[in-house]
Amino acid sequence: MKHFGDSESLNRLFAEKPRAGGVGGFSAWKESKILLYGAGNLGRKLYACLMENGVQPICFIDRNAAACSTPISAFIPTAKELEPYHEDAIVILAGLFGRTQDAMIRHCLREEGFRHIYSLHEINWQTIDSRSFLSHLFIGSYD
Repeated sequence: MKHFGDSESLNRLFAEKPRAGGVGGFSAWKESKILLYGAGNLGRKLYACLMENGVQPICFIDRNAAACSTPISAFIPTAKELEPYHEDAIVILAGLFGRTQDAMIRHCLREEGFRHIYSLHEINWQTIDSRSFLSHLFIGSYD
């Protein structure tokens, strides 16, 4: 299996044990700048699941941002508004992309300056202490 990105930092971020006073496995997420790439059905489902668990994504990134109907702002990858997030934000590819498309999206985002880009399958969702999270995210249509 091919891995992308810095797996050590990914493991630290998403597999962190709950902190004292934190809310389960989401404590680290609540302190992170999270951007969701893909404003389709799966991206909107991920957004809703994160929000239900107290995690506020900053925005969506989508190559068709002007046509997106999202609860928060959506920007094309080259938007100047995204520049402050290039170095430290986490971009989650919130879609079911094939290898070729995944690689092209990652390349585009890296060219723009993003450093932390992860696909859905690279995240250990089992560390999230919400029994309903996975069922809400992966049930239903992805169109």
